[in-house]
Parts: sequence; structure tokens; C-alpha cells
Amino acid sequence: MIDSQTTEPNFGVQLGVIPFDRSYWVVPGRLLAGFYPSSAHPHEATEKLHRLLAVGVQHVVNLTEPIEKNWNGQPLTDYAPELEALAAQQRRPITCCRLPIPDAHVPTLEFMQTILNRIDQAIGNRQTVYVHCWGGRGRTALVVGCFLVRHGMATGDNVLQMIRYLRRTDAKADAEAPETHVQKEFVRRWGFGQ
Repeated sequence: MIDSQTTEPNFGVQLGVIPFDRSYWVVPGRLLAGFYPSSAHPHEATEKLHRLLAVGVQHVVNLTEPIEKNWNGQPLTDYAPELEALAAQQRRPITCCRLPIPDAHVPTLEFMQTILNRIDQAIGNRQTVYVHCWGGRGRTALVVGCFLVRHGMATGDNVLQMIRYLRRTDAKADAEAPETHVQKEFVRRWGFGQ
């Protein structure tokens, strides 16, 4: 469970500060969610990674598939080696793990529990986690919703409203999150403690 002791920010995180647009705090100082932290422009990509480190991120959960491509058909840039190098330069711990969910789909119940357990373990180790997919709405909101219900921060009846509230400052806040009907139903049916 998430309690007040594990939600204290680390690395001097200022509550409410997000590293870049299309990211939002689920649990301030502990769980951050959003979109793919890279860019086709190398300078922008590096800046996003610096900003993740600046808000104290120590563990990244990447929900994209290794073969995933952007709208132009180009493979998504693997940011993990650069993020690890930047963290090493700053003598900050960082781990990156890929727990892929196919775009617009849902995982098995067991795999969602694996994802949530990984997040909970990192938070339990006092690490700040960034969870993301490509656009930050479908798979990311799916995981965020299940996390909220698991920890009693929302119920199946109000979880979609809670996600909408958390994303309220996102430039794409009006876009559906989760994106698909099957993703929304998966979140609504998730159980407390599951």
C-alpha cells in the first residue's frame, strides 16, 4: 500500500512540478505518468531526459513494444542508454524496464499485476517512478487506473473521472484516456488490492 511515508518526495522534488507537457503526477513525488520521453529532435529528447532526472525519477516503466513505430513509420528511439548515461553523470540511480502492452490493447490480469507489482516495489524502495506508453493516454491511463483502484484511491465507478482529473493540465486532456472501450472496461473491473 502507498502511505504517507512512501509519498514523501525525494531529490528535492517540488510538488506539482512536471518535467514536460503531457506528464502528470499520480502520487506526487512517487508516481509520474505520461508519454514517450523522447523526440525526433536529439536536443529535445535529451532535455526531456534531463527533466525526468530533475524531478527525481529513478525507475522508468516503458509500456511500449520493442518494435513500435511512430506515425511516420519510424521505430521509437530507445532513450534508455542515454537516460542511464545522464543519470550516471549526475551520480543518480536509474533503472529502466520494458513491460510491453500492445497499443490499444489490454494485458492479461497476471501481466497487469506484474506491472503494478514492479511499480509498487520501486515506490516501496523510495524510488520515483515514471510510467509511459507512446502517447501517454491508452496504456498509461490503463495502468494508472488499475494502480489507483488497487490502492483504494479510486473505485471502478469513479476511476475514469480520477484519471481525467489527474490529466487536467495535459495539452491533450480532452482526449480519451484510456483510449479504447476495452481498456476502460478493464480499469472499471479492476479490484481493490488486486
